Amino acid sequence: MGFYAIEDLIGHDYIPQLIADVTAAINYWPEHAGKFWPVLDDLGPDSTWFARHTTGVEFYRFLLFVKRGLNPRDNPHIVDKEIYITGYNSNLARVADAEKALIAKGKPVNEEALLEVIGFQDRHYVEDYLAGIKRYEFDNVTNRFVPRG
Repeated sequence: MGFYAIEDLIGHDYIPQLIADVTAAINYWPEHAGKFWPVLDDLGPDSTWFARHTTGVEFYRFLLFVKRGLNPRDNPHIVDKEIYITGYNSNLARVADAEKALIAKGKPVNEEALLEVIGFQDRHYVEDYLAGIKRYEFDNVTNRFVPRG
């Protein structure tokens, strides 16, 4: 890990493109990743060297710092896959319990009613559940989480 410091960023035509390239590199999202960013530990072979080795940027007046490291493995927010999927499936089960509670009360089961029970911050679990996904499992062949009904 380390930093590159690029100074005197004033009056050069290439600066906007440089900044765009750096931003695109640290925000690179591989096709195989799906939506589970907390467990993304490899960008895959299609990523550029710059994307795999750039973890952040800092801008100051006429100065750019590019933080080097292994992207995304140096990200402190990467979570163990098994722990993450267990938690995700637990939240899908919470939605199933909310559905049962609504049915028991004779209330309609829809996104709005489920969000009232679950809470808006967990809307992605409700969306998955209503799409027919009851749980996710990790597929070691494709190295992805796959939905199970």
